[in-house]
Amino acid sequence: MPVTHLVNLLVADGPMGVFWGMIGESAGLPLPSEVLLPFAGFLVLGGRISFAAIFLIALAAQLIGSLVGYAIGYFGGRPLVSRLAGLFGAHGLERAEAWFARHGRASVFWGRFLPVVRTYISWPAGVARMPLGSFLLYTLLGSIPWSAALIYAGILLGASWSKLGGPGQAVSVGVAVAIVLAAAYLLLRRRRLGRHPA
Repeated sequence: MPVTHLVNLLVADGPMGVFWGMIGESAGLPLPSEVLLPFAGFLVLGGRISFAAIFLIALAAQLIGSLVGYAIGYFGGRPLVSRLAGLFGAHGLERAEAWFARHGRASVFWGRFLPVVRTYISWPAGVARMPLGSFLLYTLLGSIPWSAALIYAGILLGASWSKLGGPGQAVSVGVAVAIVLAAAYLLLRRRRLGRHPA
């Protein structure tokens, strides 16, 4: 997703932008939670939503999105996963599959802490027919610290900047930082793809 589209989604929809964005990322779309979740922290600092509420929204979104990704792998198998990978440019799929093959069920937990892997780990879990209960449990346990840490990081970052312009600047600063983070993410992703072409 282009940087401007992601930022517009966040600004226009606020908490719901975070919700839908996290569903998309967890289902296999290249939407970086490293941008979405810190922006959620700016929303908390700006008084638009409480930490507990946005934290639960983020967790619910990740469970829903992960279930979608799991269903894609479970019902569509490797052929559908391969077609979607080509359609969405999912160049991190091979990395997620290798991680799952190496670590098995635990990869669903540990993969939540790894950029790119966390986006696609649900697909190989579904292809491998991992038991749904274990999949949901590991997804939840991995999503809790990841979400809490990035939301809180957004709060801390916003608080340090808002001292310069007053508390009302938190969300505006959040937009600016979201642009920078998204741009950095896309730049690093392009460099990575340049080294490992599909």
